[in-house]
Order: sequence, then C-alpha cells, then structure tokens
Amino acid sequence: MVCGIQFLHDHGVVHRDLKPQNILLSDSGHIKIADYGLAAINVFGEDTMNDFLGTKGYTAPELLCKTPCDRLPITSSIRSHPFFYSIDWDDVETGSSCPPFQWDFE
Repeated sequence: MVCGIQFLHDHGVVHRDLKPQNILLSDSGHIKIADYGLAAINVFGEDTMNDFLGTKGYTAPELLCKTPCDRLPITSSIRSHPFFYSIDWDDVETGSSCPPFQWDFE
C-alpha cells in the first residue's frame, strides 16, 4: 500500500476513500487500490483540500484537526520506519518480491 499511495501522490492524486473494501488482492497476492470515485487530481506541493469526503468511519486523523499547523509533523519517509526495515522497496515496486499471501486455486 505504501508504494501505491506514494505513486498516486507523486502523480497528484489523493484517493480520499481508502478503506479495506477498496484494497484488492491480485491473483499473484499483490494489492491493488480501487475505487477512485472520490479522488482529487492535480494536487501537488502545498495544495490543500478543505472538503470532507470518504467513509466517515475511515477518516484520517489529520482530517479531524482542521488547522494544519496543529497536526503531527511529517519528519521522514514512512519507508525508513523501523517496522519496514526488512523490505526491499525496489523489489516491491517492480513486483519481483514475493507477496505475504499466496493464493491456492486448487
């Protein structure tokens, strides 16, 4: 999901309705992000959005704090977080890594 969300953001797309129902698994076990009906496009740099969209139960915590300066700062890339230390991000992005779930179609 990290690669997918970062790819979208790099291309100016903000999904705005991420929830379990919109995350699909491919037949190879990799995830796919679906349902772009509420997505904002051409959002780059310091652009912001002031509207509330998406499923209420899945609201991002920063959407609950109206004033951006009162939100938690983003100080580093999520990829450098210790939780992800064993992940080879290049392999994930190219699809050459083995996904954690394997389908058994028999």
